Amino acid sequence: MRSSIRTVSRPAYLIVKLGEWTAARFTERLAPLGLRPRHLGVLHLLSEAPRSQFELACTIGVAASVVADMIDELEALAAVRRDPDQCDRRRHSLTLTVLGRDLLERADDISRQVEGDLLAGLDPTLRTPLRRGLRELGRSRGILTSPTSGRTSVRPDGDAPPTEEQG
Repeated sequence: MRSSIRTVSRPAYLIVKLGEWTAARFTERLAPLGLRPRHLGVLHLLSEAPRSQFELACTIGVAASVVADMIDELEALAAVRRDPDQCDRRRHSLTLTVLGRDLLERADDISRQVEGDLLAGLDPTLRTPLRRGLRELGRSRGILTSPTSGRTSVRPDGDAPPTEEQG
């Protein structure tokens, strides 16, 4: 019995449970916008500059087919536009639309609300150190840093991005 009490008080368990709680609320609040959490990395990256599907796949660490599905969903919302690439007509350049920028801003507002809900029970003096610690953990595990650009971007895992053959 004693070992189970230790398990439920360990950071790994608590982070998983808090992640599940947060993901459920975030997903629920994004739904009226037609968005899912997985769309936000793509929207964020396209807000910086147009990119190819392959660039997005490498940066967020998923297969190109997964990005293609996300782009189809975002295009159906009129949040993203596919244009022929100027250098290679076989490829498309993906651009965030005005509506896409608006959706990203609204999603950011929702993110702040969910964060507020999550941290509401925490002493305000602990919030900044918690954010700092979580960012450092994310960076140390390769979750927050794009290996190709050095820029901060959310990666779903710490694995290397897909190679051209994979994605």
